[in-house]
Amino acid sequence: MMKHPIFKYASIVILFLIPIAITFSGCAKDPDEPADETPDTPAATTPKFTWTLSGSTLVTADDSYFVSQFSNIYASKTNGMSVDINLSDLNTGNHTIAPSNGVTLEYTSTTTTLNATSGSVVISENTGTSVSGSFTCNLSGGGSTSTIIGDFIHLPKK
Repeated sequence: MMKHPIFKYASIVILFLIPIAITFSGCAKDPDEPADETPDTPAATTPKFTWTLSGSTLVTADDSYFVSQFSNIYASKTNGMSVDINLSDLNTGNHTIAPSNGVTLEYTSTTTTLNATSGSVVISENTGTSVSGSFTCNLSGGGSTSTIIGDFIHLPKK
């Protein structure tokens, strides 16, 4: 019995295509090289000191810092307002206002100076180069009483 000529050509084509198929299937694609990774950098820590006097408008200081050798935290506005906090140390934790022990908070406005009679300052973080925390105090002076609450974040050392 004689084979049909198409089978003869089909056999030749198949024999020719097999090595080509093996060549292409045997070459694995090089894996994509990973993109250069950029290292994670911490977010910029912008210092911020804010306070509210007796529930009025929130004030954000124009300048704020701490001085470790005097355990002092200071913030001011260009219009003359300031908050000056003096503690016995800048360790993390609660610091109770005690003027007789030198633990004070003084608020100065453009017209008067008020001193804390009670309250506390909480240092939530002290890295040695920045401090963060909050405060709540009762103030008196100039024949009036007020309250002041505030926060400070990442204040730089001066």
